[in-house]
Amino acid sequence: MNNLTVNVSFIDERGVWLNSDGLTNTTNELTPSVLSQKYGLDVTNPNDFNLLRQPISSASVAARGFTKPYPAFPSGASLAQALRPFPQFGNIGDHYEHNGNWWYDALQVKVTKRLSRGLSGGLGFSWSKNLGTVGATNQPTFTTAMPIQDPSQPPMSAKSYENIDQPLMLNFYFNYELPAFSFDQRGWKRALLSGWTTDGIFRYQSGFPMPTPGSTSTLTSVTFGDAVWANRVPGQKLFLHSLNSHNVNPRTTFFLNPAAWANPPLGHYATSKPFYGDFRGPRYPNEQLGFGKVMPLTEGLRFSLRADFFNVFNRWAYPNLNMGSPFTTPQHGSDGSIVNGFGFFGDGISGAGGNYAPRSGEFVARIEF
Repeated sequence: MNNLTVNVSFIDERGVWLNSDGLTNTTNELTPSVLSQKYGLDVTNPNDFNLLRQPISSASVAARGFTKPYPAFPSGASLAQALRPFPQFGNIGDHYEHNGNWWYDALQVKVTKRLSRGLSGGLGFSWSKNLGTVGATNQPTFTTAMPIQDPSQPPMSAKSYENIDQPLMLNFYFNYELPAFSFDQRGWKRALLSGWTTDGIFRYQSGFPMPTPGSTSTLTSVTFGDAVWANRVPGQKLFLHSLNSHNVNPRTTFFLNPAAWANPPLGHYATSKPFYGDFRGPRYPNEQLGFGKVMPLTEGLRFSLRADFFNVFNRWAYPNLNMGSPFTTPQHGSDGSIVNGFGFFGDGISGAGGNYAPRSGEFVARIEF
Protein backbone atom coordinates (compact mmCIF):
# COMPACT_ATOMS: atom_id res chain seq x y z
CA MET A 1 0.00 0.00 0.00
CA ASN A 2 1.43 3.37 -1.06
CA ASN A 3 0.12 5.19 2.01
CA LEU A 4 1.29 2.64 4.62
CA THR A 5 4.80 2.07 5.98
CA VAL A 6 5.96 -0.65 8.37
CA ASN A 7 9.29 -0.54 10.21
CA VAL A 8 10.56 -3.54 12.18
CA SER A 9 13.70 -3.28 14.28
CA PHE A 10 15.53 -5.20 16.98
CA ILE A 11 17.36 -3.33 19.71
CA ASP A 12 20.20 -5.03 21.58
CA GLU A 13 21.54 -2.67 24.24
CA ARG A 14 24.26 -3.38 26.77
CA GLY A 15 25.59 -1.22 29.57
CA VAL A 16 28.83 -1.94 31.42
CA TRP A 17 30.88 -0.28 34.16
CA LEU A 18 27.81 1.54 35.44
CA ASN A 19 27.80 3.24 38.81
CA SER A 20 26.75 0.60 41.32
CA ASP A 21 26.99 1.88 44.87
CA GLY A 22 25.99 -0.87 47.26
CA LEU A 23 26.38 -3.75 44.82
CA THR A 24 29.35 -5.25 46.65
CA ASN A 25 29.30 -3.88 50.21
CA THR A 26 31.64 -6.66 51.32
CA THR A 27 34.27 -4.57 53.10
CA ASN A 28 32.97 -5.32 56.58
CA GLU A 29 30.69 -8.31 56.00
CA LEU A 30 31.12 -11.95 56.92
CA THR A 31 30.38 -14.87 54.63
CA PRO A 32 29.36 -18.38 55.68
CA SER A 33 32.52 -19.72 54.04
CA VAL A 34 34.79 -17.38 56.04
CA LEU A 35 33.02 -18.21 59.28
CA SER A 36 33.46 -21.91 58.56
CA GLN A 37 37.00 -21.99 57.21
CA LYS A 38 38.58 -19.32 59.40
CA TYR A 39 36.66 -19.64 62.66
CA GLY A 40 35.18 -23.13 62.56
CA LEU A 41 31.60 -21.85 62.86
CA ASP A 42 28.84 -23.35 60.75
CA VAL A 43 25.86 -21.00 60.34
CA THR A 44 23.66 -23.95 59.37
CA ASN A 45 24.29 -25.42 62.83
CA PRO A 46 21.77 -23.94 65.32
CA ASN A 47 24.33 -24.00 68.15
CA ASP A 48 26.97 -22.13 66.16
CA PHE A 49 24.39 -19.68 64.81
CA ASN A 50 23.17 -18.84 68.31
CA LEU A 51 26.76 -18.54 69.52
CA LEU A 52 27.49 -15.86 66.90
CA ARG A 53 24.63 -13.81 68.32
CA GLN A 54 25.83 -14.09 71.92
CA PRO A 55 27.70 -11.17 73.57
CA ILE A 56 31.46 -11.44 73.41
CA SER A 57 31.42 -11.50 77.22
CA SER A 58 29.30 -14.67 77.26
CA ALA A 59 30.76 -17.73 78.97
CA SER A 60 29.75 -19.91 76.02
CA VAL A 61 31.74 -17.67 73.69
CA ALA A 62 34.78 -17.80 75.95
CA ALA A 63 34.46 -21.59 76.13
CA ARG A 64 35.00 -21.75 72.36
CA GLY A 65 38.19 -19.70 72.70
CA PHE A 66 36.94 -16.35 71.38
CA THR A 67 38.03 -13.09 73.03
CA LYS A 68 37.64 -9.38 72.39
CA PRO A 69 39.43 -8.18 69.25
CA TYR A 70 40.76 -5.19 71.22
CA PRO A 71 40.47 -4.16 74.90
CA ALA A 72 37.88 -1.42 74.43
CA PHE A 73 35.53 -3.62 72.38
CA PRO A 74 32.02 -3.35 73.94
CA SER A 75 31.21 -6.32 76.18
CA GLY A 76 27.62 -6.34 74.95
CA ALA A 77 28.54 -6.55 71.26
CA SER A 78 28.03 -9.92 69.60
CA LEU A 79 30.64 -12.48 68.65
CA ALA A 80 29.72 -11.90 65.00
CA GLN A 81 30.60 -8.20 65.37
CA ALA A 82 33.92 -9.16 66.94
CA LEU A 83 34.78 -11.38 63.97
CA ARG A 84 34.15 -8.71 61.35
CA PRO A 85 37.23 -7.53 59.39
CA PHE A 86 36.88 -4.13 61.09
CA PRO A 87 35.06 -4.88 64.36
CA GLN A 88 35.25 -1.27 65.51
CA PHE A 89 32.89 -0.24 62.69
CA GLY A 90 29.42 -1.15 61.50
CA ASN A 91 28.55 -1.46 57.82
CA ILE A 92 31.05 0.13 55.47
CA GLY A 93 29.53 1.14 52.16
CA ASP A 94 31.40 0.83 48.88
CA HIS A 95 30.97 3.99 46.82
CA TYR A 96 31.84 5.07 43.29
CA GLU A 97 32.13 1.53 42.04
CA HIS A 98 31.59 0.85 38.35
CA ASN A 99 30.79 -2.84 38.09
CA GLY A 100 27.09 -2.56 37.24
CA ASN A 101 25.57 -4.05 34.10
CA TRP A 102 22.43 -3.46 32.03
CA TRP A 103 20.68 -5.52 29.35
CA TYR A 104 17.84 -4.39 27.12
CA ASP A 105 16.53 -6.41 24.16
CA ALA A 106 13.45 -5.41 22.24
CA LEU A 107 11.56 -6.19 19.06
CA GLN A 108 9.89 -2.97 17.95
CA VAL A 109 7.29 -2.52 15.23
CA LYS A 110 6.15 0.86 13.92
CA VAL A 111 3.26 1.25 11.48
CA THR A 112 2.40 4.62 9.94
CA LYS A 113 -0.74 5.29 7.92
CA ARG A 114 -0.41 8.49 5.91
CA LEU A 115 -3.47 10.58 5.20
CA SER A 116 -5.76 9.06 2.58
CA ARG A 117 -9.53 9.06 2.34
CA GLY A 118 -9.59 11.18 5.46
CA LEU A 119 -7.80 8.66 7.68
CA SER A 120 -4.31 8.85 9.16
CA GLY A 121 -2.77 7.08 12.12
CA GLY A 122 0.03 5.04 13.54
CA LEU A 123 0.85 2.06 15.73
CA GLY A 124 3.82 1.17 17.88
CA PHE A 125 4.46 -2.22 19.46
CA SER A 126 7.35 -3.36 21.64
CA TRP A 127 8.20 -6.82 22.96
CA SER A 128 11.16 -6.47 25.28
CA LYS A 129 13.15 -7.67 28.27
CA ASN A 130 15.02 -5.36 30.62
CA LEU A 131 17.56 -6.87 33.03
CA GLY A 132 20.31 -5.41 35.15
CA THR A 133 22.38 -5.39 38.31
CA VAL A 134 21.67 -1.69 38.92
CA GLY A 135 18.45 0.18 39.57
CA ALA A 136 16.85 1.53 36.40
CA THR A 137 14.99 4.28 38.27
CA ASN A 138 18.27 6.19 38.60
CA GLN A 139 19.32 6.13 34.98
CA PRO A 140 21.44 7.46 33.42
CA THR A 141 23.60 7.54 36.57
CA PHE A 142 22.55 4.09 37.90
CA THR A 143 23.80 4.85 41.39
CA THR A 144 21.66 2.25 43.15
CA ALA A 145 22.47 -1.43 42.83
CA MET A 146 20.33 -4.53 43.12
CA PRO A 147 21.00 -5.96 46.58
CA ILE A 148 23.24 -9.00 46.75
CA GLN A 149 22.20 -11.44 49.45
CA ASP A 150 25.39 -13.47 49.81
CA PRO A 151 28.38 -11.10 50.00
CA SER A 152 30.64 -13.89 48.71
CA GLN A 153 28.81 -13.95 45.37
CA PRO A 154 30.00 -11.91 42.36
CA PRO A 155 28.10 -8.78 41.27
CA MET A 156 26.57 -10.66 38.33
CA SER A 157 24.60 -12.82 40.77
CA ALA A 158 22.29 -9.83 41.32
CA LYS A 159 21.13 -9.87 37.68
CA SER A 160 17.37 -9.56 37.69
CA TYR A 161 14.42 -7.93 35.97
CA GLU A 162 14.48 -4.17 36.30
CA ASN A 163 11.64 -2.59 38.22
CA ILE A 164 10.69 -0.61 35.09
CA ASP A 165 10.53 -3.71 32.86
CA GLN A 166 7.38 -3.85 30.72
CA PRO A 167 7.64 -6.70 28.19
CA LEU A 168 4.59 -5.74 26.11
CA MET A 169 3.64 -2.23 25.06
CA LEU A 170 1.12 -1.19 22.42
CA ASN A 171 0.31 2.36 21.37
CA PHE A 172 -1.82 3.56 18.50
CA TYR A 173 -3.53 6.70 17.36
CA PHE A 174 -5.83 7.75 14.55
CA ASN A 175 -7.41 10.83 13.04
CA TYR A 176 -10.40 10.61 10.73
CA GLU A 177 -12.20 13.36 8.85
CA LEU A 178 -15.67 12.60 7.58
CA PRO A 179 -15.61 12.84 3.78
CA ALA A 180 -17.70 15.41 1.95
CA PHE A 181 -20.75 13.96 0.25
CA SER A 182 -22.26 15.25 -2.96
CA PHE A 183 -25.48 16.24 -1.22
CA ASP A 184 -23.90 18.36 1.55
CA GLN A 185 -22.07 21.03 -0.41
CA ARG A 186 -24.29 23.97 0.48
CA GLY A 187 -26.81 25.33 2.90
CA TRP A 188 -27.83 23.68 6.13
CA LYS A 189 -26.63 20.27 4.94
CA ARG A 190 -23.10 21.55 4.63
CA ALA A 191 -23.30 23.19 8.05
CA LEU A 192 -24.61 20.02 9.68
CA LEU A 193 -22.82 17.18 7.88
CA SER A 194 -19.40 18.41 6.76
CA GLY A 195 -16.27 19.23 8.75
CA TRP A 196 -16.58 16.44 11.34
CA THR A 197 -13.38 14.86 12.68
CA THR A 198 -12.61 12.23 15.29
CA ASP A 199 -9.31 11.09 16.76
CA GLY A 200 -7.99 8.86 19.51
CA ILE A 201 -4.85 7.90 21.42
CA PHE A 202 -4.64 4.48 23.07
CA ARG A 203 -1.90 2.95 25.19
CA TYR A 204 -1.67 -0.56 26.67
CA GLN A 205 1.26 -2.12 28.52
CA SER A 206 2.25 -4.83 30.97
CA GLY A 207 2.40 -4.09 34.69
CA PHE A 208 5.65 -3.33 36.49
CA PRO A 209 7.45 -6.08 38.45
CA MET A 210 6.78 -6.27 42.17
CA PRO A 211 9.70 -6.95 44.52
CA THR A 212 10.30 -10.42 45.88
CA PRO A 213 9.07 -10.52 49.50
CA GLY A 214 11.60 -10.82 52.27
CA SER A 215 11.98 -13.79 54.56
CA THR A 216 12.04 -13.87 58.35
CA SER A 217 15.59 -15.23 58.32
CA THR A 218 18.00 -13.66 60.81
CA LEU A 219 21.07 -14.73 58.83
CA THR A 220 22.11 -11.12 58.20
CA SER A 221 22.45 -10.60 61.96
CA VAL A 222 25.62 -12.70 61.80
CA THR A 223 26.81 -12.08 58.23
CA PHE A 224 25.75 -8.42 57.96
CA GLY A 225 24.58 -8.93 54.38
CA ASP A 226 21.91 -6.79 52.72
CA ALA A 227 18.89 -9.07 52.72
CA VAL A 228 17.51 -12.59 52.66
CA TRP A 229 14.52 -12.98 50.38
CA ALA A 230 11.90 -15.66 50.53
CA ASN A 231 12.25 -18.66 48.23
CA ARG A 232 9.64 -19.39 45.57
CA VAL A 233 7.75 -22.63 46.11
CA PRO A 234 7.55 -24.67 42.87
CA GLY A 235 4.05 -25.41 41.64
CA GLN A 236 2.37 -22.69 43.73
CA LYS A 237 0.54 -19.88 41.95
CA LEU A 238 1.68 -16.38 42.87
CA PHE A 239 -1.76 -14.75 42.85
CA LEU A 240 -5.00 -15.74 44.56
CA HIS A 241 -6.85 -13.15 42.47
CA SER A 242 -5.66 -11.23 39.43
CA LEU A 243 -4.81 -7.60 40.03
CA ASN A 244 -6.50 -6.87 36.72
CA SER A 245 -9.80 -8.41 37.83
CA HIS A 246 -12.32 -6.20 39.63
CA ASN A 247 -14.94 -8.78 40.54
CA VAL A 248 -13.93 -9.05 44.22
CA ASN A 249 -14.18 -6.78 47.25
CA PRO A 250 -10.67 -5.30 47.57
CA ARG A 251 -11.20 -4.43 51.23
CA THR A 252 -11.72 -8.06 52.24
CA THR A 253 -9.66 -9.94 49.64
CA PHE A 254 -6.08 -11.16 49.69
CA PHE A 255 -4.53 -11.02 46.22
CA LEU A 256 -1.16 -12.69 46.79
CA ASN A 257 -0.61 -16.32 47.72
CA PRO A 258 1.55 -16.72 50.86
CA ALA A 259 1.99 -20.43 50.09
CA ALA A 260 4.06 -19.43 47.05
CA TRP A 261 6.92 -18.33 49.30
CA ALA A 262 8.98 -20.11 51.94
CA ASN A 263 11.79 -19.23 54.31
CA PRO A 264 15.25 -20.49 53.33
CA PRO A 265 16.74 -23.17 55.61
CA LEU A 266 18.71 -21.98 58.62
CA GLY A 267 22.04 -20.47 57.63
CA HIS A 268 21.23 -20.32 53.91
CA TYR A 269 20.59 -17.42 51.62
CA ALA A 270 17.60 -17.57 49.30
CA THR A 271 17.85 -18.85 45.76
CA SER A 272 15.38 -16.21 44.53
CA LYS A 273 16.00 -12.97 42.65
CA PRO A 274 14.92 -9.38 43.48
CA PHE A 275 12.23 -9.41 40.74
CA TYR A 276 10.44 -12.00 38.61
CA GLY A 277 8.88 -11.59 35.20
CA ASP A 278 5.59 -13.23 36.23
CA PHE A 279 5.16 -11.33 39.51
CA ARG A 280 3.76 -8.02 38.35
CA GLY A 281 1.39 -5.27 39.34
CA PRO A 282 -1.77 -4.34 37.42
CA ARG A 283 -1.92 -3.02 33.88
CA TYR A 284 -2.78 0.63 33.31
CA PRO A 285 -4.48 1.23 29.95
CA ASN A 286 -4.78 4.81 28.77
CA GLU A 287 -7.51 5.72 26.29
CA GLN A 288 -8.52 9.11 24.92
CA LEU A 289 -11.07 10.08 22.26
CA GLY A 290 -11.86 13.39 20.65
CA PHE A 291 -14.49 14.80 18.31
CA GLY A 292 -14.51 18.07 16.45
CA LYS A 293 -16.44 20.06 13.88
CA VAL A 294 -15.62 23.14 11.85
CA MET A 295 -18.46 25.26 10.40
CA PRO A 296 -17.57 28.00 7.91
CA LEU A 297 -19.79 31.04 8.50
CA THR A 298 -18.52 33.58 5.99
CA GLU A 299 -15.35 34.05 4.03
CA GLY A 300 -12.54 34.28 6.59
CA LEU A 301 -14.85 33.47 9.50
CA ARG A 302 -15.57 30.03 10.92
CA PHE A 303 -16.88 28.46 14.09
CA SER A 304 -15.31 25.28 15.59
CA LEU A 305 -16.39 22.89 18.32
CA ARG A 306 -14.13 20.39 20.05
CA ALA A 307 -14.87 17.66 22.64
CA ASP A 308 -12.10 15.59 24.28
CA PHE A 309 -12.69 12.66 26.62
CA PHE A 310 -10.05 11.18 28.93
CA ASN A 311 -10.22 7.66 30.33
CA VAL A 312 -13.08 7.33 27.91
CA PHE A 313 -14.05 3.79 29.00
CA ASN A 314 -13.87 4.75 32.69
CA ARG A 315 -11.12 2.26 33.45
CA TRP A 316 -9.84 1.92 36.96
CA ALA A 317 -7.05 0.03 38.63
CA TYR A 318 -6.05 -0.88 42.14
CA PRO A 319 -3.61 1.48 43.87
CA ASN A 320 -0.34 0.31 45.37
CA LEU A 321 -0.67 -3.07 47.02
CA ASN A 322 0.21 -3.56 50.68
CA MET A 323 2.82 -6.22 50.09
CA GLY A 324 3.44 -7.16 53.70
CA SER A 325 5.03 -10.51 54.49
CA PRO A 326 3.87 -13.98 53.42
CA PHE A 327 4.70 -15.13 56.95
CA THR A 328 2.40 -12.63 58.69
CA THR A 329 -0.78 -13.89 60.31
CA PRO A 330 -3.78 -12.26 58.55
CA GLN A 331 -5.72 -9.76 60.64
CA HIS A 332 -9.15 -8.23 60.03
CA GLY A 333 -10.88 -5.20 61.46
CA SER A 334 -14.29 -5.22 63.12
CA ASP A 335 -15.94 -4.35 59.80
CA GLY A 336 -14.29 -7.30 58.04
CA SER A 337 -11.67 -5.26 56.16
CA ILE A 338 -8.10 -6.56 56.16
CA VAL A 339 -5.67 -4.65 58.37
CA ASN A 340 -2.60 -6.86 58.08
CA GLY A 341 -1.35 -9.76 56.00
CA PHE A 342 0.22 -10.47 52.63
CA GLY A 343 -0.97 -8.74 49.45
CA PHE A 344 -4.02 -6.70 50.44
CA PHE A 345 -5.57 -3.26 50.05
CA GLY A 346 -7.96 -3.08 52.99
CA ASP A 347 -8.97 0.49 53.79
CA GLY A 348 -5.97 1.69 51.81
CA ILE A 349 -8.10 1.72 48.67
CA SER A 350 -9.87 5.06 48.36
CA GLY A 351 -12.64 5.43 45.84
CA ALA A 352 -13.66 3.24 42.95
CA GLY A 353 -11.03 4.79 40.71
CA GLY A 354 -8.06 3.53 42.67
CA ASN A 355 -5.19 5.59 41.25
CA TYR A 356 -7.10 6.36 38.04
CA ALA A 357 -8.86 9.63 37.43
CA PRO A 358 -12.50 8.93 36.50
CA ARG A 359 -13.73 9.58 33.01
CA SER A 360 -13.76 13.25 32.18
CA GLY A 361 -14.26 15.49 29.21
CA GLU A 362 -13.86 19.04 28.07
CA PHE A 363 -15.67 21.08 25.43
CA VAL A 364 -14.16 23.99 23.57
CA ALA A 365 -15.92 26.44 21.24
CA ARG A 366 -13.89 28.85 19.18
CA ILE A 367 -14.48 31.53 16.55
CA GLU A 368 -11.65 31.94 14.06
CA PHE A 369 -11.34 35.00 11.85
